[in-house]
Parts: sequence; C-alpha cells; structure tokens
Amino acid sequence: MKLIRVKFNDIKISKFIFTLRNKNYVRKNSINTKKLKISEHKKWFENFLKKKNIIYIISKKKIMIGYIRLEKIKNFFYVSWAILKKYHNMGFAKKGLGFVTKTKTRKYKALIKKNNLTSIHIAEKANFKRKYVKENILYYFK
Repeated sequence: MKLIRVKFNDIKISKFIFTLRNKNYVRKNSINTKKLKISEHKKWFENFLKKKNIIYIISKKKIMIGYIRLEKIKNFFYVSWAILKKYHNMGFAKKGLGFVTKTKTRKYKALIKKNNLTSIHIAEKANFKRKYVKENILYYFK
C-alpha cells in the first residue's frame, strides 16, 4: 500500500475520486448521499486543494484503490475515506487513516452514520474515540 498526497489538480485523480464517491455503496454510507455532477465535482476539487485541505490517494501496485480526505474546518480536520469494494476488509483504510492522522499537533474529527459498522471499526482501530451521538451520526475525535 502506498499513500500519495495530492498537491495539485490532477484530472486522473479527480476523475477517480468522483467515480468512487458516486458509487452506490459509498453514497449509502456518506453523510451526503446525493449523486454528484461532474461539473460540481470539478469546481469542488479545485477549491478543496486551494485551501488547507489534504487528500491522500491509497494505491496498491500503482493502482488507485481509495482516498482519505482531510478538510480543515475551524480547529479540526474532518476526515472521510472511501475504498473500492474489491479492496474492502484488507486493512487499507485502517492503515491509511492511522498514518494520515498520526500528527498529534492536529485535531481530527470523523462523522460516521450509526449503521456504518465498517467505518466505525476503521475509526476505532485508528485510535479515534467516540464522543457523542446526534440523531443517527456518531462523532469520533482524535
């Protein structure tokens, strides 16, 4: 497994993130479940990278298999991730999340749906702690 930090607007990476984010199994577990339009995504991707946000691409043998996104909002980096279904349950998200959130000078937050047991497990294995529940969203901090 390799983590690649995205530092500029790369069309191939942008398209991969767009495609993965719009997969039914990813949208089902996302806070925002609506299907994205490519025009919205392109604009979002450009703006996302201009701020203090970070995106890592998870790859295996030079094949992109997932991403981890850190979005700076106030004092926290909000963390989200997605992995291609073919690579689920292989530890890629857990290892990647643990690595990208190991910096103790930053504060991290992950919002996870109550029924998303896989992401709850990944967050807990990456040393995130559940602080509270609001409606059907669990709030994890590290």
